Amino acid sequence: MVISATMSILDMAPSVKEASDRFVLQSRTLDISNLLLNDPGLPADWNSGNLPDRIGLAEYNNFSNSTLRN
Repeated sequence: MVISATMSILDMAPSVKEASDRFVLQSRTLDISNLLLNDPGLPADWNSGNLPDRIGLAEYNNFSNSTLRN
């Protein structure tokens, strides 16, 4: 009985670690995609001639001081 319970626990251990790793990856992916879609980048007025420190797909509107998603 003890051996069977031990084997069951050991069989579950890798799946718990894989689930934890998957959760961390999903969390990082969501953070990166939110930053990419909702941020204009750094600097906010980057273009192909002005290489950015951070790429973002949103557009910063100087007139209304707001960020617009593209």
